[in-house]
Amino acid sequence: MQDDHNRPATIYILGANMLEANLQGYVNDLTTALQGSAPVIYANTEDQFGSTLAERYEIEESQIPSILIVIEDEEIYKSWHGQDLPATDQVVYEIGQITGGLGD
Repeated sequence: MQDDHNRPATIYILGANMLEANLQGYVNDLTTALQGSAPVIYANTEDQFGSTLAERYEIEESQIPSILIVIEDEEIYKSWHGQDLPATDQVVYEIGQITGGLGD
């Protein structure tokens, strides 16, 4: 198995129409905190892209909103579900553990 450090990662934030406005601030804050060390992609599960992601990673409607840290082999490294999303610094820390960058 490959060492977790220096692996590319993508953060998907899955939401729905009624949550989009609330999640946009979180997406912006996380993007700023990560300083480009990982892409942050918001996906609305009520459109095709978001629905496809939710299906691929077996995210149920009751688990929305969800944050997924996905590594290069499409494996979920870490995920959070429901209304109690982690502070952005916790996500930054997890990305640092994967990429060897921020949060170490």
